[in-house]
Amino acid sequence: KSMRAIAVGVAVRPMDSAAAQGRLNAVEARELPRVWLAGYDRGGALFINDGAESKIPAGVWRPATCTVAGTTIGVQWAEGTTTPRSSPTELIIFQDGIERVRRPCSGRLPQSGEELIAVVDLQGAARRATLVPGRSPPCHQDDVSKLSGEEDAGADKA
Repeated sequence: KSMRAIAVGVAVRPMDSAAAQGRLNAVEARELPRVWLAGYDRGGALFINDGAESKIPAGVWRPATCTVAGTTIGVQWAEGTTTPRSSPTELIIFQDGIERVRRPCSGRLPQSGEELIAVVDLQGAARRATLVPGRSPPCHQDDVSKLSGEEDAGADKA
């Protein structure tokens, strides 16, 4: 089956001269070393986790049918923590401001001092992508609840 749909994510910047100029060359972005991507389409999106491939259920996100001209896709790399509560490093994909995909990342994760770069693999109907500088991801519902709780607690003390 064809996998002709957009894929987005991040990769560790290779140290070669082409990468230094902002260009990476591969037939598909999934072939890049140390890449984490969501997209393409094979009855649903795929998650590429440093070379390991898994399926994202079609009901969660399907870029071949869910994206049209003007769709805004956001990518967030959320580094994991070990204290006080452990959480994994995650790749999070937003479409038009709504979180659609959240997958834990593993493999050869970036180390201190290594630079992550955004990766967009234009396939299928996608013909161009535009970087929108200064955008922040929407708040996660758990974060909103925590903020609301902290504000309420502060109001009770006043």
